[in-house]
Amino acid sequence: MLANVVEMLVEAASCSLLVGRILCWIVGCTWDTMMRYAHSSPDGNKRRFPDFTYITKIEKLTEHLDCVIISHFHLDHCGALLYMSEMVGYDGLIYTTIPTKAICPILLEDYRKITVERKGEQNFFTPEMIKTCMKKVVPVTLHQTLQVDDEPEIKAYYAGHVLGAAMFHVKVGQQSFLYTVNII
Repeated sequence: MLANVVEMLVEAASCSLLVGRILCWIVGCTWDTMMRYAHSSPDGNKRRFPDFTYITKIEKLTEHLDCVIISHFHLDHCGALLYMSEMVGYDGLIYTTIPTKAICPILLEDYRKITVERKGEQNFFTPEMIKTCMKKVVPVTLHQTLQVDDEPEIKAYYAGHVLGAAMFHVKVGQQSFLYTVNII
């Protein structure tokens, strides 16, 4: 039971303090872990996507995460989602707002075209992967409280950053935090 948890671990994985770079936040409350968002880096010379082996090297990523929350459609916030879900194999819950779910595939397809068709890169995601991934996304409305598994609870609030951007209040037992989209 997580109600007795006395501390919450919030860890910045990859280059989390650099704007527009690979980024993911791992929030752990004893057994529960949430991936805050899956970012990509615009710098093709550096690692494009987060190294998810940081979470697990052997088991399926889904076994270690309660959910993935995408705050908004900018590529530095959703660009690694396809890599995580379609290439690494995360098949758990993905939450975002309705506008973000609608705009994400458009930007991801543009990102794919530039990377594959213009830059000639191989082993990148396909249009079919975008469609498959978006089918896994659960749309969230503002002020809607969602129960994730047994304990984690999330609630989206208006962020004012871009259309569909949301701050997410995450509560596990008696502990909680508010993710506020872009902090810089």
